[in-house]
Amino acid sequence: MYMVDLERILDSFPNLKALTIKGWMHEYFPATAAAEPEGLRNHDDNINSDTDEGTEPTTPYPLESFTFDQQFMGRTGPNAFTIFRRLSNLKKIWLQSLISEYICSQESRPWAFGRALKEYCPKIESIETQGPVAVWLFDLPILPPLSSSSSLSSEPPQYAPTTTLSETGVTPQLRQRLQEQEQEELLGGQNAAPFFPQLKKLVFRIDHTFSYQDLISLGVQAQFLTHLEFHQLSRRSLIFEMYERDAPFATASVPTSIADGKSMDYAYTEAKRLRKRHPFNLRDLMLFLQLCSSLRYFSLSGNGSNISIHDIFELTPDSEETTGRAQPFIRPWACEATLETLRIGLDLEDTRVLYQPKECHALVWKHLGRLCKLRSLSLFLSTLIPSFSYGVEGLLGGGCVGAMLQEIRHLPGWRQVEDRCEMVLWFAKSCPRLMVLGLVRMKGFVEEEKDEKGMKYTAFMEDEDVKQCSIHRIFVEEQELWGAYN
Repeated sequence: MYMVDLERILDSFPNLKALTIKGWMHEYFPATAAAEPEGLRNHDDNINSDTDEGTEPTTPYPLESFTFDQQFMGRTGPNAFTIFRRLSNLKKIWLQSLISEYICSQESRPWAFGRALKEYCPKIESIETQGPVAVWLFDLPILPPLSSSSSLSSEPPQYAPTTTLSETGVTPQLRQRLQEQEQEELLGGQNAAPFFPQLKKLVFRIDHTFSYQDLISLGVQAQFLTHLEFHQLSRRSLIFEMYERDAPFATASVPTSIADGKSMDYAYTEAKRLRKRHPFNLRDLMLFLQLCSSLRYFSLSGNGSNISIHDIFELTPDSEETTGRAQPFIRPWACEATLETLRIGLDLEDTRVLYQPKECHALVWKHLGRLCKLRSLSLFLSTLIPSFSYGVEGLLGGGCVGAMLQEIRHLPGWRQVEDRCEMVLWFAKSCPRLMVLGLVRMKGFVEEEKDEKGMKYTAFMEDEDVKQCSIHRIFVEEQELWGAYN
């Protein structure tokens, strides 16, 4: 085990612009640890220090990029994050972790960390995470009481506790009501204060704990966010169960059981004080895309990240004069006028339970066609079929995508197209800037080389018209079944 003295490193290299600290065999020195005996160190968890600031150096370091690990976020003491006072030029942070999520949940201080960066590092525009890291983007307030909290005694019996409640003092029904109210407030965008108001780029790799609350608040409030990557969906984690340790109310007691209805108000208040976050699902992600209007790059990959019909489609009933059958539709995305790169998996295999399969495919192609600045489209692990009978012409129906599109990767369903040569020539004619067309093939699967007519699936690539078309590169690319983008 060795000790890392950040101040000494930065003082020794006064022109350093990027610093990376990796591994797990180290700990961080607090800012004043070397000058104080162990028994005299103050372990107060507040950010502010009583140290005389007039005696401290004030010249900011030129550091712009800082890669560090979870141990740094778990430091305690009055000087835990005061190093950021001299990192006002910091623009990019990359947080990596090799520790377990349990240790992370026990040692991290994401609220104090976020508040310190907000105060001292206003230029931060890029954040990346790798592994179980507790980082929040917004400082969420204590939720106000439910509108009907003053009359809880009149609630239906199913809302009244009959047994000992969980450690939060909230039944599942009450928790659902709290979350519904919370969503309304997050969509209002008035109470969640951003820690990183200048944020432009976010990349969340495996085992991240980006929360639903941060996702919705980001969609509502982000003014400059242009780049967002998820290499895995967030999952239930101990990190989401963390308490706010640095707020004045952190020492307030939380009841573990409620004996009578009169204690219900107190239970609500104390449960909401926990400020517990929770994972988002794909439906929440679709809501985010309906909110964020500045995105230029969006990527969603990894195991379980395919967006199904239940995530992307909503239903509206026909009028009584028609069939009365529910009609699927897709809500517009707020980034339709800005998005340039889209990497996403769209799984429409269950369309038969919702509507006519071909019409659902056509709706998705038409929806993608509204992305008027789209340059690169990757349909990783999708089940769309690029044929006219499935409405692929909707991709270019708006007239904008065809003029801008330069690359299509992992194009699915091409084996199901009857005339594959016609398909390629249509893309070439409709997309004059299209340079790359990648046709997907699952890696590790034994696939038939010939179609039902006895023709090789890739025979169209030898056609002279295809060879001479404007698309520079046409190829078949393999993809892992549960893989992620590089």
